[in-house]
Amino acid sequence: MPSLYNGLRTKCKVQASVVTSTESIRDEKDIVKGGSTQKSKHVAWQSVARESWEGELAVDGYIPKWLNGTYLRNGPGKFHVGDYNFRHLFDGYSTLVRLHFENGRLIAGHAQLESEAYKAAKNNNKICYREFSEVPKAENFFEYVGDLAGLFSGASLTDNANTGVIRLGDGRVVCLTETMKGSIQINPTTLETMGKFEYTDKLGGLIRSAHPMVFDTEFITLLPDLIKPGYDVVRMLPGTKERTLIGRAALPAEEHGKGMDMCSVNPKYIGKPYRYAYACGAERPFNFPNTLTKIDLKEKIAKNWYDEGGVPSEPFFVGQPGAEKEDDGVVISLISDGNGDGYALVLDGSTFTEIGRAKVPYGLPYGLHGCWVPTP
Repeated sequence: MPSLYNGLRTKCKVQASVVTSTESIRDEKDIVKGGSTQKSKHVAWQSVARESWEGELAVDGYIPKWLNGTYLRNGPGKFHVGDYNFRHLFDGYSTLVRLHFENGRLIAGHAQLESEAYKAAKNNNKICYREFSEVPKAENFFEYVGDLAGLFSGASLTDNANTGVIRLGDGRVVCLTETMKGSIQINPTTLETMGKFEYTDKLGGLIRSAHPMVFDTEFITLLPDLIKPGYDVVRMLPGTKERTLIGRAALPAEEHGKGMDMCSVNPKYIGKPYRYAYACGAERPFNFPNTLTKIDLKEKIAKNWYDEGGVPSEPFFVGQPGAEKEDDGVVISLISDGNGDGYALVLDGSTFTEIGRAKVPYGLPYGLHGCWVPTP
């Protein structure tokens, strides 16, 4: 997960009408042109070709008629300013992807989040704020001193909210990153940037977790304590922008970093005992996640979906209305394909087999976290 300061899997290939690729996914692919070998980046690490797009997609397979609502995914999608290419995935400017499901149809689209950092970079053709690893190039000593001062005040930190997107209990949809200023409200139907989501409390701080727990009745997140190890736990109620302190949390140093990558569960089981978890895994020898995995924590077994050459984003579970079983629903993901394209993927939540996919008419960069917005 992005920070401004600095799995379990089984060999079980689950597939349905999988498109094959001639070579395994790597950060770079060898391409032979004119007798010489050149390097070409996978589409997952390339900037999206246009700022926005919308259209209906043809579905190979089917979409359940009960699946009505919108899946939103956030993540870095612009990896360059002018001729300068960013060095790190988490520096990329936020690109929002929208998948709207309605009576078996799928309408997709994407748009750039209009953060101050993105607008300044576009207007000035250079990086203007401190990103994950990128720092604005100072033209003189006074600019250098001003940037350092801005670092401690937070003024020079990015608001590029490229990490997550959440739906609050009152229906507001907000994009997040780990800087406090990186909270930006959007319209989930048009993907229009509506403006900064500014808290009205006085808790202060420069950074926070970009991975809150969101319920219909409350929003809970962590604010890191930069003085002593641990976190302040804060709560915000629907319809407000005021967070209140409700406790502290701390983990022993050796416990940090333990867990699965891009893991999610049935949202109705957050904060409760659950049996199934959905995550990204790796089909060796590749080390970056290139599979989707369903883990049965009771039976201690796993099922994988794998499409050679593809890089999937976080699997997101949507339960069938009225479902009694925890895994009765579908799992949605967006795939950056090895051939330069991208597609939306729908898996059966129980069998973890593919039931539908829909090709997007351009390459999709790799994305991070998403949320579900039900149809009213």
